[in-house]
Order: sequence, then structure tokens, then C-alpha cells
Amino acid sequence: MTPTVLQGASEHRQSDDVNMIIAVFRGLLTLEGTLAVLAPDFNMIDEARIQAADWLRESLAPGTLGHGIVDKLLESLPVRRRLPSRIDRIASALEQRSQPFL
Repeated sequence: MTPTVLQGASEHRQSDDVNMIIAVFRGLLTLEGTLAVLAPDFNMIDEARIQAADWLRESLAPGTLGHGIVDKLLESLPVRRRLPSRIDRIASALEQRSQPFL
């Protein structure tokens, strides 16, 4: 691919990301406006902080953190099992390429 095609693809991807962010903020502003009419005393920022703090506290709890680590180790088990044989194949291929032709 030519650099201009790659650049165009990159710009398109960035454009999609920017459009998504704009859509999220537009939705938040619509929600905030609706809440201002329905529940004028409701503060969305304060409520979001409370919810985020609760979520972080639950996510980083010692028991939860341990389960997350165990889950990730179990997910990576098949890859870790194949790793020694892959390293051997890579080393063999490198050895064969480094030998001069006879």
C-alpha cells in the first residue's frame, strides 16, 4: 500500500474515533438536560464520582484482584504450554539460516 492510502486509513479511523467521542458527549449533554428538567436536584457529576469510587473499590478488592489474576493465568495457559516448542522452532530456523551453504 502506498503511504497516502495508509494515511487515509489512519485519518478515517481517527475520524471514527472523534465521531464516537462527540456522540458520547452529545448523549451525556442530552441526559444532563433531561435530568435538569425531571430531577433538578440531581447532580450527575457527583453521582458519577460515587459510582466510580464504588466500582473501583469492588474491582480492586483483595479477593477480586486475586480472582482476576488467576483468570488471566488460566487464559494464558495454552499459549504458555506452546511457548517452549515455538522457541525451539525459532532457534532451529535461525541456526539453519546462519549456516553457510556447502
